[in-house]
Order: sequence, then structure tokens, then C-alpha cells
Amino acid sequence: GTALELLGWLPVMKHLTLLLLVLQPSMASAEEFIVPDMHPTIGDAMNAAYEDDENYHDDVILVMPGVHPVELNYAYSAAGTLVIRSTQGPDVTFMDCENRPLLYQGTNEQQIIDGFTILNGRSGNTNAVLHSRWRFRMENCIIRREDNPTSTYAVDVEAYGFSMRGCTISGSWSAARLDSATSMVAEECRFIGSGISAPCTGGSTYLNLTDCYLCEVNLDPGCQTHDFEGNVFINSCDCDANDADDILEINVGLLADCNGDFIPDLCQIADGSVEDCNGNIVPDDCETESGDVPDLNQDGIPDSCQCICDLNGDELVDAGDLGILLGFWGNPKLFPDADINKSGNVDSADLGLMLGFWGPCS
Repeated sequence: GTALELLGWLPVMKHLTLLLLVLQPSMASAEEFIVPDMHPTIGDAMNAAYEDDENYHDDVILVMPGVHPVELNYAYSAAGTLVIRSTQGPDVTFMDCENRPLLYQGTNEQQIIDGFTILNGRSGNTNAVLHSRWRFRMENCIIRREDNPTSTYAVDVEAYGFSMRGCTISGSWSAARLDSATSMVAEECRFIGSGISAPCTGGSTYLNLTDCYLCEVNLDPGCQTHDFEGNVFINSCDCDANDADDILEINVGLLADCNGDFIPDLCQIADGSVEDCNGNIVPDDCETESGDVPDLNQDGIPDSCQCICDLNGDELVDAGDLGILLGFWGNPKLFPDADINKSGNVDSADLGLMLGFWGPCS
């Protein structure tokens, strides 16, 4: 264009430049803060993330394995996203509260503590390990009674919006104490030998449990519950009576739990809730689903426990069964058992199986 046309754009460009300058301070980018490589403590890393502009911006504090002294009761009620995450999980990464409460004052569920075992937490006011006064989220954390011997509660909730996912709370204490007009959401968590929630007093107090495992847990009837679905309740945490929590023995491989329902296989076999026809202390459905034993007719029972080729039920695979097989050749709908391998057809493969099992059922 001509010089005059270009001059006409100058006022527009000036306004755009001023607009960008105004917006620039709010466009802070996400940062990572590593403990202890970049900052000696978790608190120092939180200070560094906050002091940038007194807000968080998708900031992540990565914590290396070890025991980390921490007092989060000065945590800022700042807006934005902040994740405090261990790099290798709660088995090797610990927050040591040093007989103070883990008091975190987040402002939304995007402020997260992820992957720690909490040690030596205690609130002077409520005698709880974790004192939640604002909304935030814990994920993949462990709070055990033996690690926090001076506390009565694992969690004391004083506000709406506290939530947990994938956490474990264990020991003979109250897992949670919900004050009036508060809420707690727990998803895919494990509560072992812990009560929920005393006193759970007052109206509008909500306890939402979904897909949780609860062993020897008593729920306070004063709490209103919503989304109370998919939970597993177990009456005994020590079904084999060896003075050890079953879930802990399962986690370290001392007890088998092939179906993942948090109940040791040997206890379910003993009480008859699952079948073990071959007596090898492995539930039949687990063996057949994994393919460890043949289950040609796909009925969930190992073939070694039944005579799948005995079509007339006389405990013998012989000419009588062969006649039935040939009579329904190519037509399994009229007699499905003739399709021995459940291929959808009665054919030479079924004939081969019958000849292989020929003779008395054993």
C-alpha cells in the first residue's frame, strides 16, 4: 500500500501494543521447583512459586525420595494450580510434620499433594494429622496410625471441597472427622480399621465415597452420603488370624489376591465364596481367565475338574458320546455341549478332543 495507507494503521498498532503490555503480567508461565536440588524444603519451594506474583500458574513442586520436614500451615490461599508431587511415590517419600498438623489451605481441587506418606502429624486443636481448612486434593498418599502415634484423627475437615483419590488410611483410629457444613470426597481409597466420621455433626455434612475399600470401618449415620457406589466392605482385616492386616500382606506378596477384591484368596476358598476344584489354593476363575489351566468349554472351571467330552453324563467318553457329536455335526445350536471347544461349530476339532479324552472320566 501507499505510505498514507500505512500511516492509517499506526493508531491501531499503538493500541494493540498498549493492550499487550497490560496483559503481560497475568501471562506467567508454569514452572517446576525441585526439592531438595533447587530448594532445600517443600516450604521454600512453595514460597518461590508464590512470590513470583502471589499466585500459582500450573506450578509443580517435584520432591525427591527421602524424609522431608514440612509445616504447611503457612500455605498461602493463593489462586491457580499447584501440585506438590513425589517423584517415586509414598513408599520412599515422606512428609514429616514433626508433631505439627499438615494444614493445607488450598483454594481449589487443582492444588494437589500427590504421593507421600505422612509422618508425625498432630493438630493441637483437633488432634488430627491433616487439618483441612480450605479445599484441596490429596492423591496416592498414605496416613497410618503407627506413623502418627499422638493423633486421634487422620483427617479433620473444616470446609467444603476436600477430596482424596487413591489414598490409604489405616489403623485403629478415626479416619476422618467432618465438622458441620463440610464435605469430603474419597475415590478409590482404602480405609483399613478406621472409623468415618466422628462426630460428623450438624446439617449439610456430606461424605462421598466411590470405589473405595473399607475394612472394619464404621460409618457415622449422622453423615449424609452421595455417590455412594462401587465400594467394597470387608468385615475382617485379618481373615487368616495371624495378627497382620490382610491388605498389607497382599501388598508385599505374602498373600495372594488374584481377583483384586482385597480379600486373600485362601480366605475366600475356605468360606466357599470362590471355587478351587483342583485344590491348589488358586480360585478357578483366576486360573482359567489367565490361561494357566485349560478351559476349553469356557465355563470358568478347569477342564481337569470335569469331563467335558462326556456328552451323555455317564462318566465315560465312548461311542455313545461320539454318536451325539456326529448327530449334531455342524449344528451346535440344538445341542451346545457338542461344541466342546466353543468355537461356534461342531467339527473336526471337537472330534479330536473327544478322541483325546476317550475312556473313563478321571
